[in-house]
Amino acid sequence: MKNVFPYYIAKGQPPNKPVNVLVGLLILKQQNLLSDEELIGSLYFDYRFQYALGLEANADKERLCVNTISNFRCRLVEHELQTGENLLQQEMESLAEKMADFLSLNKSLARMDSTMLDSSCKKMTRIELVYTVIRNMVKEVNKVPGLDIPESYLAYLEKGHKNQTIYKTKSAEEASKLESLIYQAYDLHAWVKDTSVALDTDAFAHLSRLLQEQSIETEDGVAVPIEGSKLSSRVLQNPSDPDATFRHKGGDHHIGQ
Repeated sequence: MKNVFPYYIAKGQPPNKPVNVLVGLLILKQQNLLSDEELIGSLYFDYRFQYALGLEANADKERLCVNTISNFRCRLVEHELQTGENLLQQEMESLAEKMADFLSLNKSLARMDSTMLDSSCKKMTRIELVYTVIRNMVKEVNKVPGLDIPESYLAYLEKGHKNQTIYKTKSAEEASKLESLIYQAYDLHAWVKDTSVALDTDAFAHLSRLLQEQSIETEDGVAVPIEGSKLSSRVLQNPSDPDATFRHKGGDHHIGQ
């Protein structure tokens, strides 16, 4: 797992979980079409998952939270944006080569699986980004006294809504969830402009930028996600650090999926 080792431990933070466990969890999630929440549940209560990952059964030291998976995905995507180096794809191709040789399998099929895992990782990162931008905008307009916020967005103010929206999303639902969130972002942007509130806030600037970079409008006037392979390396990746994607090396790259 040397390819993703730079994202094993972050300076100034407690040691992360072993990188082989994190990559293994991503593989199990994709192969079993699980949501993040279901994946963590299987890690805790399914001996088969613990055995596959080489973990001691039900040991407290082996436990991790759902945010660990999300943060690991985000850091891998951020690394690719800044360097053009796809660490997860490299690791999966290396593993696929070894497994294909050992089992005498068709290597082209093994590579297809690695591509699917990388695609899933990036889709989930996009989903979390769009969700965060929408939530920040809703929180901003909620500060305006007497403003009647559409009921469809009030849920973003509820505790646990993020878990319900993101961590319960299964692999097969990722594309439709991204489409739904992009549509909600587009609708929210139009509503904020119509009400002329919070237009000078960072939240609205990020929402506008997100839609410009990550969506296109169809002939029917519906916003849909841009194909991942067409996303620039300079797209917004973190509303808390909107200029982060410009710390880029080696020319233009695309993040894919």
